[in-house]
Amino acid sequence: MHRQASELQAAYLGEVRGENFFLGLAEQLPEGASSMLLLARLERQTGLRMARLLQRHGLPLGDTAHAAAQGRQRAADWLGLDWPQTLERLEVLVEPYVQRYDSLANQGDDDDRDILDDLAEHEHALLEFTRLAREGQMNAAKATISRLLAAPA
Repeated sequence: MHRQASELQAAYLGEVRGENFFLGLAEQLPEGASSMLLLARLERQTGLRMARLLQRHGLPLGDTAHAAAQGRQRAADWLGLDWPQTLERLEVLVEPYVQRYDSLANQGDDDDRDILDDLAEHEHALLEFTRLAREGQMNAAKATISRLLAAPA
């Protein structure tokens, strides 16, 4: 068994949760729908990379249906928040993942470095997106995400 098996699987399932969370928010927030769909695409792209890493090591993906449902439930829990409130809560939600994914990348095997570096980079981009969006710099916020989406999955 891979020494980081549980952390890798948790990170993958986190991407599945995140994608569904952002899809749910897109349905609830007309003002931020295009941004949330962009973030969902980034989570999906990152999740595909993580799935390949797990498969390369012969590790199971885990309960993706449950993770997807958790993401949708978290979005439902945020129902009623306006755009600024959503961005504020999103920043608080993302911050611990930045640290977690940085640690995972730093401790990862050399063979996994590219994917784990991408995982950490995408979380930094999500945090930067929220900060720029909260400052009203939506073009810069979206550009932060679009830059990562331009890379092949």
